[in-house]
Amino acid sequence: MTEPKANPFKNLLDSRRQPTDAPEPAPPTPPDDGAEPSPTSDQISPRRKGEKAKRRNSEPSPPPATPPIADPSPTKKRGRPATGKRSNPGWVGRTYYIQQTTDQAIEAELLALKHEGQAIDKSQLVDALLMAWVQFRQGEKAELLLRAIEQPKPE
Repeated sequence: MTEPKANPFKNLLDSRRQPTDAPEPAPPTPPDDGAEPSPTSDQISPRRKGEKAKRRNSEPSPPPATPPIADPSPTKKRGRPATGKRSNPGWVGRTYYIQQTTDQAIEAELLALKHEGQAIDKSQLVDALLMAWVQFRQGEKAELLLRAIEQPKPE
């Protein structure tokens, strides 16, 4: 039977395991309160110990020079002005599902209205239809309400 090869890292590992001349004090037993104990100084790597000592011995660095603050109220805001439905508190965003064929038919009809010179978007159409339904439920005549929807008011 052949002898197993010597592990080149065994000597290194053994030298690390050998006790030092001064015995290390036993770490204090943490109270049993379920909290995770903080690492002791012997559990911190030597590099981190050196970094902490270096930080402790160095002088505090002066705070970086701050540039002067510009005027907080610029004369003109940057970007596009907020004028759409999203920034209008009178409109509320909602998400509803409709059938794909219904959506395609709506798109075709809205495009036809746009070619006739009447611009209306889906949200305006949905708002008008839902308001007509509410008014119908409250006793108004449906024929009058639907005629009002056919001739949308320009906004």
